[in-house]
Amino acid sequence: MTDTRLILRTGRPALDAAAVSADGLDLVVLDDCGDLVGVDLGTGDQRVLCRVELPPLRQQPGDRRFTPEGVRLSVTADAALAVLVRDGGRDGIVVDLAVGTVLRRLVNDGHHCATVRFAAALTRHGDRRLLVHRTAWNRLDASDALTGELLTGRALPDGSAGKDPEHDLDYFHGSLAISPGGRFVADGGWMWTPIGILRTWSLPDWLTRNPWESEDGPSVRQSVLSDDWDLPMTWVTDDLLVLACPGDWDDEEFEQIPAPHLRLVDPAAPEDAPRRRIPVDPLPTALLTDGRLILGTVDGTATAWDPDTGAVAWHWSDLAPTVIDHRGRRAVRVDGTTITVRDLP
Repeated sequence: MTDTRLILRTGRPALDAAAVSADGLDLVVLDDCGDLVGVDLGTGDQRVLCRVELPPLRQQPGDRRFTPEGVRLSVTADAALAVLVRDGGRDGIVVDLAVGTVLRRLVNDGHHCATVRFAAALTRHGDRRLLVHRTAWNRLDASDALTGELLTGRALPDGSAGKDPEHDLDYFHGSLAISPGGRFVADGGWMWTPIGILRTWSLPDWLTRNPWESEDGPSVRQSVLSDDWDLPMTWVTDDLLVLACPGDWDDEEFEQIPAPHLRLVDPAAPEDAPRRRIPVDPLPTALLTDGRLILGTVDGTATAWDPDTGAVAWHWSDLAPTVIDHRGRRAVRVDGTTITVRDLP
């Protein structure tokens, strides 16, 4: 197995990276000074696209931290726009990569923001580049990523006689992942006591039929995951979401029973449908996909599972990818100033 190694041209450590499918670009890397570097993985060519000021870390006084703090990068497939958000914080930015202009600033209300990743994900809907992001602890919105036009405007009705308002959602939004074709949103946040809750719903229904779809629409599916949240997850297809779960939740005992596994979720299936799973040990700390297999990484290793059979398709003991280049079918690890590239089996 032959690896290609590149040194990030800025010479500064990378904070995050995202795969793209643009002309002459396969990867965009963010370094710790705010430089965004475009990389052609085929030729090794690199160019600095722009430099931005990293979003600050702002929290509420006394917030207890539950999620690792850091700046996370998302990029549109055409490498036109980038979104940088501060996990465990309140702030993010949308950047025009062609000129380095900050198009708008993203701010959530900060309530218990140190407990979750900053919920933000990019996708496409028709001819729009779409951004779904947290605007309050219990509210998500979808907007045109370029113009900022709000596509899910709604106002919470007033409560009455001591009752919560209709559509009021007692849920702290966490990690977001949108299915490859833009059909479903997956949200890995939490509810009090606290416990981790997976919620999924139809993105097209939210945008075109019901602005309250993300709160309590007919397509919402909700299940208890564990006593933790922001679990690793990846969409393999529009019909298959995979999560790395440390165990099963016992409603009667109200506790987690250790049983590490990959949970396979069909977002359109009834909530009481039989659960599909693949037992694993150790439990992956990150999940990726090549569009067919489930890729899990842990402790510098990578394993690929066939979701249909649960069988291990391949294993690497010497490389844990952080990004998958789907166009070039390459596994990429960005670590410090080094970019390691390996062809997928």
